[in-house]
Amino acid sequence: MNLLIFITLIFSLTVLESNTRAEELELPLFPENYATQGEDPFKTILEAYRAGNFSQAVVETDQLLKHLSEGPLSETASFLRGDLHLKWAQKGGPKHLHQALASFQEAQQKYPDSENAIRSLWRMGQVYEKLGLYYESIGSFKRVLLRHPNSRFAPVARIGIAQTYRGWKKWKEAADAYARIDLPSLSAEDQASVLLGVADTFYHLNDFETAYQKYEKGRALSTDPATPEILFQHAESAYRTGRTSQSRELFFNVMTLSSIDPLAPVALARTGDAWRREGAFEKAGLIYAQVLAAPGSNPSGGLDKLIASIGQLEMQECSAPLPRKSSDCQAARDREEVRQALALTEKQALTVLQTPPLNEIAQETLLEAIERFRIYGAFSVALELESRLLALIPLSHFQLRLAAVYRKTIGEEIGRLAKEGDDFQIVEFFHARSSDFTPPMLTGPIGLQVGISHARLGLYSQAIDLHAPIAASLSSPLAEEALFLLGKSLMEKGDYPQAELRLNAFLKRYPKSSRVSVVLTDLGLVLDQQGKPDRAIKAYSEWLHRYPNHPDQERISLLLAKAYQHHGDFRKEAAIYLKWIGRDPENAAGLALSLGNAYYRLREYAKAIQAYQSALKAEGADGDWVRFQMAKSYHRLGQRNRGSALFDQLVRNAKDPLLRQMAVEEAASSKLRSVIDGNRRKQG
Repeated sequence: MNLLIFITLIFSLTVLESNTRAEELELPLFPENYATQGEDPFKTILEAYRAGNFSQAVVETDQLLKHLSEGPLSETASFLRGDLHLKWAQKGGPKHLHQALASFQEAQQKYPDSENAIRSLWRMGQVYEKLGLYYESIGSFKRVLLRHPNSRFAPVARIGIAQTYRGWKKWKEAADAYARIDLPSLSAEDQASVLLGVADTFYHLNDFETAYQKYEKGRALSTDPATPEILFQHAESAYRTGRTSQSRELFFNVMTLSSIDPLAPVALARTGDAWRREGAFEKAGLIYAQVLAAPGSNPSGGLDKLIASIGQLEMQECSAPLPRKSSDCQAARDREEVRQALALTEKQALTVLQTPPLNEIAQETLLEAIERFRIYGAFSVALELESRLLALIPLSHFQLRLAAVYRKTIGEEIGRLAKEGDDFQIVEFFHARSSDFTPPMLTGPIGLQVGISHARLGLYSQAIDLHAPIAASLSSPLAEEALFLLGKSLMEKGDYPQAELRLNAFLKRYPKSSRVSVVLTDLGLVLDQQGKPDRAIKAYSEWLHRYPNHPDQERISLLLAKAYQHHGDFRKEAAIYLKWIGRDPENAAGLALSLGNAYYRLREYAKAIQAYQSALKAEGADGDWVRFQMAKSYHRLGQRNRGSALFDQLVRNAKDPLLRQMAVEEAASSKLRSVIDGNRRKQG
């Protein structure tokens, strides 16, 4: 009698859903659980179950448990309650998943050694997966394998682990889990399920060849009709692996399976792509036109139109059949047909972005659009799309790919602006997206260029901050240029002590650099500005010794002369002026003023006057200032009448009011000295 009840029960459950695996239907009812003859205690429960009245089935089970003592029937009812709640959750919502979990846990604690306990571990793994508690789900499945490796539930536990990783979107782990499943030991239907799961996993890993092969085998074994998603991914795998004719057939099957499915219009657009790949541009163009002419709203969220607009852009000469140089593509961007295709693609991409959540095909298609904009040099559009897409998708393998493309596009935009010499736009772009510049970007060519642009705009503090970490990296090929620019920025900022340190560090690290001549010059200037003329003299002298034939010999010599002046060595200062006056007579008058000043400081006033007279001949010379210096020299030489005459002339005619005032004061001071000197002579 007991065996008859069991067989009848299993048969009645099996006919409920012929397309569901046996393990999914099986309830924890075994012949050995029936200890007495008589009426089936689970009859009303199973009737309610078969009628889909799960609430009544649960109530009946709870009432049965109240009247049962510990034993096989109580054990069966305890585990049965968890299965009923699990089935009820399909209609009643996730709260029944939690109740199923609690029921399984309670039953396990009471009957830890029964076969039902093994089965409930497997069921708990399923419940955890449905609740999104993936770690706990895998733990339950693994406990089945560890505690009961030879159980009939071990194979399905392995399948459960792989499926949970898929639900978790941990595709690499899912692939590893599927690889541990002994496929020949499974039924044909289970083999089909596993193969399709493997195909889905490799599809999301972008291994489309493996995905295609698994879809082929899985669908050949499966007796269930393929879903639009499976058909589409099968078709997409064929398309991505160059099997365009097979992909067209599979995409057609997607369209005929359900015209209202969101994937149907996408499949039509992909059919156009397949024709384009085969070189049938006329057929592809007709399909693209049909897709773009369709009503604005469709279940694909505009994805089909985006694919079609990308396809039209792909048929432009820059993209098909072979990509050209980026400069050619960027030049082609201004052609009217290309401009219109880019504008349409941008519009459709923004439409897709406005209809989240974005599935994998939408994400990949948006990335294709972004690549088109990058090829055509429309980096600002690409960056806008990348920013929006990154904000919409969760952390995933695709997000990591997109983030890498985003960083690359930032570098391309910086490069474009640098080529155009638009430092202001580079600085504005950097500060608008500063959080997107990663440390590797800032310590590479991008960071170097951003620092250069800041320095060119006089933003030396920011330039210093950008160049310092690059200069500090001795292994970086950019360290030499960064250290050079760092010294420059510190000097321009007026931080002469730090500039001195950096310039000396440069000379020590890169003694054979082509920039040494500039660094030595800057070092001399920095030292002179700090009141260290003796060391500035040393730096300039070294430069003149190293580069005897350099065209800047005169300029550096004059800087050396200034350093001698600050050091109080006016004789050597004057010698430098005399040297260059003799070598370059055309510039002699221009150097004469400096020579005159040097002689004045040496109190050789006659020579000073002679030099000032030569300076007056220089075109563009400040004659009033030269006459002022001559007047002082005449007074110092004792020729007061000449000096006073020049002072009077300056008081009347000098253009600079300050110089007129100085002439008045010098004339008065000179008269006072004359009176004092006269009184001294009388007294003496």
